[in-house]
Amino acid sequence: MTYRPGGRVGRETHLVLLVLCVGCGATSAPPPTGTGDLTVSATTTGSNLDPDGYTVTIDGGASQAIGIAGSVTFAALGAGSHSVQLTGVAANCTVSGSNPQTVSVPAGGTAQVSWAVSCAAEAVLYTQQFTGSDGSDWPAPWAPIGGFIPVHDIQGNRGRFSSATGHIGRMLLGGFSQRDVDARWVFSYEDPGNQGAGIYVRQDGQYVGNGYALFLEGVSAGGPYLGVWRGVNGVETRFAFVQGPVPFTAGTTYHFRFQVVQLTATSTQLRGKVWPDGTAEPIAWTIEATDGTAVLQNVAGTLAFDDVNYAGMSHVFVDSLRVIAP
Repeated sequence: MTYRPGGRVGRETHLVLLVLCVGCGATSAPPPTGTGDLTVSATTTGSNLDPDGYTVTIDGGASQAIGIAGSVTFAALGAGSHSVQLTGVAANCTVSGSNPQTVSVPAGGTAQVSWAVSCAAEAVLYTQQFTGSDGSDWPAPWAPIGGFIPVHDIQGNRGRFSSATGHIGRMLLGGFSQRDVDARWVFSYEDPGNQGAGIYVRQDGQYVGNGYALFLEGVSAGGPYLGVWRGVNGVETRFAFVQGPVPFTAGTTYHFRFQVVQLTATSTQLRGKVWPDGTAEPIAWTIEATDGTAVLQNVAGTLAFDDVNYAGMSHVFVDSLRVIAP
């Protein structure tokens, strides 16, 4: 209230508070309720198609295998938005479009997602079938090194070799030099309970030397073990392993896959898998590891097969080897 001289005339000021209600009377849309299905399909074109297919993953969780020209359905997903990703695609193949994709699954309905995959010819670095007349030597330029191989010949269109008891028998591929490889080896054991066998990459050509190896052995307690090893100046160290990835029996033909890739200037990725002949190649890697041992980084090397007999002098039989660029 204010006053004027000579009188008492009052002037009152009132404050009116206005309250604005944003959205009053309106109702926001509720989130989707219920469940729906999602069907995912894939098509693949080109050459050297990925034989083991792919993996479809929903929201980083639930996964299903899908063929190179197939479809899978995820049932009873919560209605609403989901992230769908295609993985397990071979290095020579490319996924067209967005990956992952975002899709809205309708309640009581089915959403569709599709991918087109194109594959280029693989870059084959080396391939060998170990065929020949019985008793003949391994195809050149394969040769034994180290002096602990009493037998190396062809038998039944397979390369046969063994090691002296308690020693490593090593067959070396001459004239080969690569840093990054994806090697596929097919072989079998004569006495797996007393043997170990594996494949070396980035091998420096020496018996007492350097390299990385994927090795499957059954003699250790609790075995068999599939292990990733590094050799530095002849000292071999197993730095990653998994237990019992496959049944370990005499006469079973095994498929080995060993992929070695230089990730950075100081780190190498090593991945391996093993599966019995007559079964599909697993989609997932059996073992994965990284290593930063300085002497093994950014170096090219050759390939070698190793056999160890912990008792006796049993043989390893080699069917084939195929090496591609990863």
